[in-house]
Order: sequence, then C-alpha cells, then structure tokens
Amino acid sequence: MTTCDLIAFDTEDNSKSFSDANQSHAGYEKVCTQIAAIDALTGERFYLRPRIIGSRKRGRYTESIWDVEPFLDWLETRGKGRRLFAHNLAYDIGNIWRDNLDALDITMVGNRMVRARWKNIILLDSSNVWPMPLANVGKSIGLEKMEMDVESEEYVFRDVEIVVEAMALAEGICQTYGAPLKSTLGSISVAIWGGEKLLGSNWSCGSPLVRTAYLGGRVELFKTKATGDDIYYCDINSLYPSVMLQKFPDGSDQWFGLDDKQAMRRLKAHSEELYGVVQCDITIPATLRLGPLPVKNSSGEVCFPVGPVTGMWTVHEVRHALSVGCKITKLHDAYGSLTGSTFYKSFVETFYALRQAELNKPERDEGRILFYKLLMNNLYGQLGMRGTVTRGIRLTEEMVELNEEGEMFVTREGVPFGNKLLVEIQIPLPEHVNYLHAAYVTSYGRLKLLEYMESVGADNLIYCDTDSIFFK
Repeated sequence: MTTCDLIAFDTEDNSKSFSDANQSHAGYEKVCTQIAAIDALTGERFYLRPRIIGSRKRGRYTESIWDVEPFLDWLETRGKGRRLFAHNLAYDIGNIWRDNLDALDITMVGNRMVRARWKNIILLDSSNVWPMPLANVGKSIGLEKMEMDVESEEYVFRDVEIVVEAMALAEGICQTYGAPLKSTLGSISVAIWGGEKLLGSNWSCGSPLVRTAYLGGRVELFKTKATGDDIYYCDINSLYPSVMLQKFPDGSDQWFGLDDKQAMRRLKAHSEELYGVVQCDITIPATLRLGPLPVKNSSGEVCFPVGPVTGMWTVHEVRHALSVGCKITKLHDAYGSLTGSTFYKSFVETFYALRQAELNKPERDEGRILFYKLLMNNLYGQLGMRGTVTRGIRLTEEMVELNEEGEMFVTREGVPFGNKLLVEIQIPLPEHVNYLHAAYVTSYGRLKLLEYMESVGADNLIYCDTDSIFFK
C-alpha cells in the first residue's frame, strides 16, 4: 500500500439488489451494509457494519435508519485538516450524511460535486481526477475490482485500496512537476502546465462575446441505417492535444478595421498569419454537402447548416468556409492578433513523449499511461471555464416568506437542503482562462475532422463524433 497523506473510504448498501429485482413494494428496506476506510499515511484500517436503529417511510417503501457515529468519531480524530476521498462521493455522502446534509459545506460545478467540507475535513471525489468507473481505474493500476458483494469486507476494502493507489499515483506525478494535487483533473492539468517545471503561461480573455465562438466537437448522423462488410471506422489519435501544438492568438487588440477592404483581403489571405474570432453574416451555399461552420439552433444544439447564418467563429474556420465558396455579407466585430504563439506545445509534447515511452516499456505502467493521456485531454477545458460554482449558504429569515395560503417559500433562487440553500455564485475567472484559446482548440479539432470527412466524401459518411468517423 502506497503511503500518502489522505484517507479513502467507501460504503455499500443493498440498493442495487432492489433495483436489479425491479421491486417497488412497500416492504423493501434500504440498508447500508458496510463502511470501510484506510488512512493511507499510517496504514490504519477502519471497518463498520452499521447497526440498524430504526426505520421510516420513503414514498412507496420503507428505509432503514443506521448508526454511522462510530465512523464519524474515527474520522474526526484522524482526519483533521486532511483530505477524504471516495469514488462517486455523492453516493457515499448519501449513506453517511443523508440525515445531516446541512452539516456539509458543498461546492459543485453544474451538477458535479467538486468538494464538501465536514467540520475541518475536506471531502473529495476521486472520480473528478479519474473520470471513469472504479473498475477501469483498478484495472489500469493493477488492482482489479472484485465481483460485487455488498456483504464482503474484502470487496469493500479492495475499492478503498484502488482509490488510495490511484490518488497516490496522481499525486506523485503532480509532485514530479512541482504542482499540488488539486480536486479535479482539469485543475491538476493547469497546475502542472503552469508549474515550476513547464512554466506554462498565456494571457487572459474573459469576454462573454468571444465565448460564443467556443463550441464543442462535431457530432452528426448522416445515415440512420448502414449495413454491409464495407463499413470503416477512423479515429484521430489524441485530437485535442495534437491541435494544442499549433499557434494561438497572442492577444485581442492587434487587429481592427473590419469594414475596410484591407481587412477582408487579410481575412482571405491564407498565407498571412492572423488569429482571432470574427462575428459576421455569412451565406453557405446549398450545394455544399458538408456545412463548414457550427451554429446553435433554437434548441441550443450545434448543427452545420447551409444558407444565410450569423455567428462568431475563429479566423481559421471562416477562412476555410470562404475557401469552399461561402460569402461574407457583413462583418460585425472581431478580436484577435496578427501573430500567434505555441502556448501549450511544451505541455503536450512532454506528456505525449512520457506516454509513448511508457507504452514501449516491456513492463509498462498502465496507470501512468492512462493518467498522462487524461492530463493532455483535460487542459483545454479549463481555458473555457465559466467562473460559476454552486455552494451551500445558510438559510436566513430574509430568504423565506409566506404566500397567500400561508405556505413558506424561498425568495432566493436555489435548491434548499436542511437549513441551507444551494445557490450559484459567480467567482473571479482564474488568470489562465482564455475564451479565445478555448474556441481555437475546438475549432482546430473540427477543421481536422472535416479534413478527413471531405476526403471520404459526404455520400459515404455514416456518422462523426468529435474525433472519429464511420463511413462506407
């Protein structure tokens, strides 16, 4: 067992057997069957079969009440100021703190729990660092997850051991590059990229307008049915890391004057360096079989239409659109630079080389191979983060009023739980956030995929998804 300064824990209950049997009768009782924990620093193990101390009605079924105090007492004496990890933390919180959720200070991004704090212990989710089922994590680090048995002490401890070893591996890689172990894979990637070894840096761009050019990968269905022996699949190796080797805008204030002829000439001149985003009206010919520009429809879905459209796109996507026959009818705005730099090249080359070297070893470390890949794939997402989190705040009398029927309601938008309210809070954008660069990563990726799609031909395409295509 690896030594590192963290505690890992896991809980088991019988809910899976209930759902597998598709039961809905009132006699069912959910029970937490086991709680296990390992103090990775000392090697000490804790194990508990919770004692049933009561029951209560939960809709159509009955739910048991179990005693978790022995675990909380153990944790409080050993966990002060330390990190407590579980894989899919929200599930285990439900087994430990379900009757006392407002004792936790919770931080979420979207509907993903990033961290919680109980007293002075920080609760973290290892799936935010290893975003996959625990069985896949265990396989990669040589600790196979056992066949499920919610009554088996060996089974629950194996899950805890996988978390300990996986987090120790991640922390060791962070330490090699002078970076702390953060709570999410994206923040770890940023910490290593900007750490004392790689010294990565960029410039800040938090313009909401520019962020509209930050769209996802290209996903399209061309045929609803395809059969035969001549169906092929192509996957682009490490698409987003590979495009991050390219140049990105040096700033947002070097290029103006879009209304003049020189600006249009420069936009069309592929041989001249130009980086940025262009807001314009553009007409896409109906004769094009593959729409070159992403547009959000009224439902917020990204599509690739023909006809007149308005949007914000990178210079490179606009240039490609012009090269295949599209026509700009009006220029509205632009941000960008006449020069570009390789802000992320050193980071990608470092971890790609490490991954290839590990792949070529006679006894290779699959855990390292996987983590190097995860690091490369998760840096770009941090460039486009929105700067909002969801946190629990204490409900006060000022937030609660009575309606005409005498019922209480919360006046502030949020989700009540116990004596707290989960609310969305705007936080300052980190210095590394650059919406222009984030837009370029996905734009470069779409253009690379489109290159393969065009070589195959629209008539032969079946489906594409970010970095892969299926075709006849």
